[in-house]
Amino acid sequence: MQYGYHQIGHRVPRYLAEEFGIDPMSPTAAEDYIRLAKLEPVPVPTKQQASYPGDVITWYVDPKRTQAFKLIITAGASDKLLPRKDRKVPIYVTNLLKEDNDMENWEQVYPVDFMEETKEAMASSDERARVLSILMELVTGAVAANKTDKVTTLGWYFNEAHGENKKIRKELEQVEKWQTIYDSCNMPTLDCDSGYNIIEVGYMPEHYYLAISLNGSWAASALTEYLKVPRGEAI
Repeated sequence: MQYGYHQIGHRVPRYLAEEFGIDPMSPTAAEDYIRLAKLEPVPVPTKQQASYPGDVITWYVDPKRTQAFKLIITAGASDKLLPRKDRKVPIYVTNLLKEDNDMENWEQVYPVDFMEETKEAMASSDERARVLSILMELVTGAVAANKTDKVTTLGWYFNEAHGENKKIRKELEQVEKWQTIYDSCNMPTLDCDSGYNIIEVGYMPEHYYLAISLNGSWAASALTEYLKVPRGEAI
């Protein structure tokens, strides 16, 4: 289940574009964000550049040296700017970065975008309706549950999209107990293209975590992605 940008056609992720009031679909969005965020270019070694056939790759880091960005320039298409972490960042860029805090390791996503991508990833069925209903309560209800306007994005981690992240794995291991909210793995009447789906929740003092395994089948296990949701005082 690949999410990529979370917003098809966007030149920069929407949560980045909104920092400076940029239209994320504008042909100049990447250039505008680089300028307004004062990103610093990192020269790509000649040997490394040769490994990107058809594309021109440029790396940038933010002024605080905590985040790396990959600019992709493809002939006949608008530039794209992608934030990158850990194993997706070459060593010559990583050497310029400072140690990240835990939340910065998680890709920031909007609840509504996550829900839309999840809907598109599942075949239309009664099973999908059940899963989406539960996720709607857990994901898009995060703002209301916290009774604060500070929860605008959620942390998202999916090994298939982000690669192995030892910091996040260690963080998830600190969750003492995961509780299953939904599990259709053993439903005898389940007969749909979506396969089985599992949703679990784990609690920590400042956040709760969702482990979401979708589209499993008897021939292949469901892949698991994780959401990190800030907890409000009322929870």
